[in-house]
Amino acid sequence: MKWKSNKDRLFSFNEDVFGCGFSPILEQTSDAVLLAAQRGDLNMLRALHEQGYSLQSVNKNGQTALHFACKYNHKDIVKYIISSATRRVINMADKERGQTALHIAAEQNRRDICVMLVAAGANLQALDAEGNTAMMVAFNKNANEIATYLESKLQAELASGRANTH
Repeated sequence: MKWKSNKDRLFSFNEDVFGCGFSPILEQTSDAVLLAAQRGDLNMLRALHEQGYSLQSVNKNGQTALHFACKYNHKDIVKYIISSATRRVINMADKERGQTALHIAAEQNRRDICVMLVAAGANLQALDAEGNTAMMVAFNKNANEIATYLESKLQAELASGRANTH
């Protein structure tokens, strides 16, 4: 199906997800933001954000659009969220496992995304519910290149006295 505009895409999306005639914009639901990130639909995410939806929206498990973008390797979505949202979203932990986007990217062996998150100020010392940093998660998943990268970034941060403690 070809849409004429983002507005057409948005209303078609609303009907697909929420049923005919229901507009989540009127309800201010955040599910559409999360679904757009999960599907990797940057145009939809951008349109929703322009309509006032928050990129910090969370589901019942505390997962953000950034969590989903990292999980499903949607680099363009990660880049958009990093450039458009507040820094807070980068370090938001989910309720289920206490993981930040960096934990998820490390667990999924997403090196490029890890680099983007670190450059944007991701907390290298954040602990998940099991007490693991993203570096430890990477080691546990045999993502050794990512683990080594995160370790070197943490050492550089500590050596310079700029340890990220938020």
